[in-house]
Amino acid sequence: NVVKGSIAMGLSMLLLSVVLAVIASNRITGHLAVVSKAAKEIAEGDFGKVITIKTGDEFEDLANAFNFMTEKIRGNIRELNNLIEELKKRDIQKTQFLANISHELRTPLTASIGYVDYMEKEKMGSLNPDQKHSLEIIRRNLERLNKEIHSLLLVSKYTLEGIKLNPEKIDISELIENIIKNFTPEVTLKGLVIKKSFAQKTLTGDKDNIRTVVENLMGNSIKFSAPATVITIATDIENKENQKYFKFKISNYGATIPEDQLRKIFEPFYQVDATTSRKYGGIGLGLSIAQNIIEAHQGKIWAESKDGLTTFYFFIPQGG
Repeated sequence: NVVKGSIAMGLSMLLLSVVLAVIASNRITGHLAVVSKAAKEIAEGDFGKVITIKTGDEFEDLANAFNFMTEKIRGNIRELNNLIEELKKRDIQKTQFLANISHELRTPLTASIGYVDYMEKEKMGSLNPDQKHSLEIIRRNLERLNKEIHSLLLVSKYTLEGIKLNPEKIDISELIENIIKNFTPEVTLKGLVIKKSFAQKTLTGDKDNIRTVVENLMGNSIKFSAPATVITIATDIENKENQKYFKFKISNYGATIPEDQLRKIFEPFYQVDATTSRKYGGIGLGLSIAQNIIEAHQGKIWAESKDGLTTFYFFIPQGG
């Protein structure tokens, strides 16, 4: 009987231990499940999550620490959002400032160009060869400055107002030929040869904006071409997934653009290196403007550069 009693007591104690272990395990598992679920919800963006565990032990301490952490996160997010809003406000102010200063600069600049034109036509008296040469230099630099100011105005306008398109059918071959004629002095000065291939002679798009894109890409290619080299311009049509795309490309030989900078060159004011602006001039807006216009047409623009050959491409959808 004593043995049986001992065995029964032992079994009872064992059973009690198992029951208590199961209860403790369920309690621990339940609390951990609450913490785990809250952590997942926070990971998914619900930073307002609060854990409530009132046990007076380590689990309550863990819940309090967890809530303290999420409150800190919420505070950091509020600060970050305020900072973002402030940066947006300052960015708009910067853009408005650029627009205002560009407008103020352009007004006297236009008058200066007008006076140079007036003098070149000898309406203020006859000119000797040296005076004509000096006026030519003044005009060239005034026109260059006018172009940069126009770029600033465009960037400001696109940032504040967006790009409004007026699509029409464009004779792209004629447009490119006219742009090439405008660059004749620069092409001649560097001894460049321009080769053209117009497999596709028309496209639908905003004519003025497309002209700006081609002018910027052409000017960029001429500027960075090595002397006495070839610039190649080509247009084509490409079909992808029942969609037609107008394709433009322009290639030139010069310095290779590092691969890690091929995307950065489309950022406003970006220069490949610090000497670029001093050596070639410009403020780094032409490619950024071109990208804004092409993307407004739901198209894509990019560059490739290898072994001294740099090529710029853009695609514009033309319907099915």
